[in-house]
Amino acid sequence: MEYVNVSLPWMPDRFAMVPQLVEKQVKTEKEAALRHGTKTPRYLHIASNTKNRWGHNRSYRLQVYSFAGDHLPESEAEERSMSWARKCMMCVQDLVAWVTAGFLHIPHAEDIPNTVTVGNGGGVLLRPHNYFNEDPSIHSADSVFFSPGAENSCDNNRMACLVQETCSPVLEPFTFHGFV
Repeated sequence: MEYVNVSLPWMPDRFAMVPQLVEKQVKTEKEAALRHGTKTPRYLHIASNTKNRWGHNRSYRLQVYSFAGDHLPESEAEERSMSWARKCMMCVQDLVAWVTAGFLHIPHAEDIPNTVTVGNGGGVLLRPHNYFNEDPSIHSADSVFFSPGAENSCDNNRMACLVQETCSPVLEPFTFHGFV
């Protein structure tokens, strides 16, 4: 992300700094590694060379929402055995991402007799980004009901016959400039 000075459409003689996404492609694992404690790019994408029907590269967005935090100082001998933990992420061919994630737990009285984990967490989201031509969940049921031993028929499982169970009107297929 970088700021660009652009003229305002409603006042062409006035300018404003607006954020603009900047693409930076990396070729090696070393280039892709992000050091802990440094500025992390807002958007991390792992893209393929194939395109979706809209002409965008099919990719995944990597969202790290809990980096591991500080480790041993690099001057310590033991740190060399875990030097991989200095990096937040590394990408290589075949969609591999090595991510160091974690959180710090500070013990407190409410941990007795057990440590509650609700609200504690960390990790990574790997989300499709321009991977599909449309939201794949559009064809999913709002809910699915399964009953042990039930047959897949409308009599035993109403959710097996979603067309009969939906309140949505049946619409003509949507088209946009030749795309169906």
